[in-house]
Amino acid sequence: MVPQFNFITPAIIRKAGTASLSYNPTATWNLNALYWREKQSGVRPIGLIMNSSPSASATSGYGVELPEPINYYNNLVRVGTEYGKRTWAFQAAYIGSFLENHTGVLVWDNPFRLTNEMIANPLSGRMDLYPSNHANYLSFAGATDVSKYLRFIASITPDGCDRTIHSFLIPSTPQSPPAGMGRKLVRLSRLCPLPVWPGISRR
Repeated sequence: MVPQFNFITPAIIRKAGTASLSYNPTATWNLNALYWREKQSGVRPIGLIMNSSPSASATSGYGVELPEPINYYNNLVRVGTEYGKRTWAFQAAYIGSFLENHTGVLVWDNPFRLTNEMIANPLSGRMDLYPSNHANYLSFAGATDVSKYLRFIASITPDGCDRTIHSFLIPSTPQSPPAGMGRKLVRLSRLCPLPVWPGISRR
């Protein structure tokens, strides 16, 4: 076991900014746009195992807690229009969400083993972090007076949006993988949760 390591204090710094624009061509028609960008950087603790099985023990693999590097940008774009009269109103918008991760892979040395590498106890490990991705949404909303005392309001976000994730599948250790287990490009699409607005927590 390595006897000494420098102490690491986990911390994440978040910086964000928002720009918005709203224009009314007429008294009943509005055009609007919003751009939000957030940067997160720092480290946070993450638990990993040095073993091919789903657990670690004194005789089969080791468990480690590492500082996970955080270095990515969140971007949100919204462009919409609204039109309303005294008795009814309509709203439509495009929403784009873009994640830029600048640290794609975490590589570390096994602090409990310096020599005699084995399959169950490798000398180093590797883990893929969040892949950069983007998603596109359409949102519609409307309201109308049904009677003097009743107003009907509806909001629709079509099920299934366009989300694209490009990521390479990587081996769990930096050593050469077995034949047929090299890096493979994976493209995932249409796996979209509902959008999360800046400053609003979805639970």
